[in-house]
Amino acid sequence: MKKLFFFIMVLVLVVVQSTEAKIVNVTTITDYAPFCFYKKGQQGFHDEVAPNQASSIFNGFAWQILLQSYHAMGYTVRLSIFPWKRGMVMMDKGQVDIIFPTVKNPERLKKYAFSKELSYPPNYYLIYVSKDRPFKWHGLKSLNKKKVGVIKAFSYGPAWAKYLAEGKAKIYEFYKLDDLFQQLAMERVDAIVGYQLSYDYNLHKLGMADKFKRMPPFDESKSFVMGKKNPKVENLLSIFDQGKAKLKESGKLKEIMIKWGFGHLSVF
Repeated sequence: MKKLFFFIMVLVLVVVQSTEAKIVNVTTITDYAPFCFYKKGQQGFHDEVAPNQASSIFNGFAWQILLQSYHAMGYTVRLSIFPWKRGMVMMDKGQVDIIFPTVKNPERLKKYAFSKELSYPPNYYLIYVSKDRPFKWHGLKSLNKKKVGVIKAFSYGPAWAKYLAEGKAKIYEFYKLDDLFQQLAMERVDAIVGYQLSYDYNLHKLGMADKFKRMPPFDESKSFVMGKKNPKVENLLSIFDQGKAKLKESGKLKEIMIKWGFGHLSVF
């Protein structure tokens, strides 16, 4: 009888541990359509989404790719939604496992591990300016002595970081894309730095697509899933890679791309 009881307890512990191992704690931002945003009329800081379930409060192209990649591997996703800076602090403290979508840069590569798979298709960094004002483009040096709007804590790639270090532009930081576009429309800034896929999507949504000119891309952006360098997190990043590979093989990834208006792009 004691042996049977011991066997049952061991079995229960194995099941509990297995269940616990099938959870990934994730943080991301909102107001970043079409990649990450609240569903209409919804708010909240946390959600837990089991396999074959959908979030009751959150949606987005990058979110669906991450969610369904982990679901394909049998994982429940615990989601925390906070501004980028707070999300980074939570990750550093071990309160969440991973953050997405994020680009690589030399500083992050020293401290963090990244997925091999992308969060969404390759994107491009470019400058947006008013259609009603003359603007000659000669690369980033065209911004010298101009007022330039950016989203606070966003990374715009190595070319931008190098230019920023020269300190030749006046940088104004904002928290939301809507505010950034409004500042440019009101000519309170001369230009804004952006990601083409998300910025164009939002401009069309706001009915402002015809108000701005796009300068040629100055760099390419690739976004990944990121976490601290430790065995647990690196395994979770590998799980994401494996799950996304399953989405590719099954054709599910292409379906997601078509649904979100990116069906014309190559599967990534």
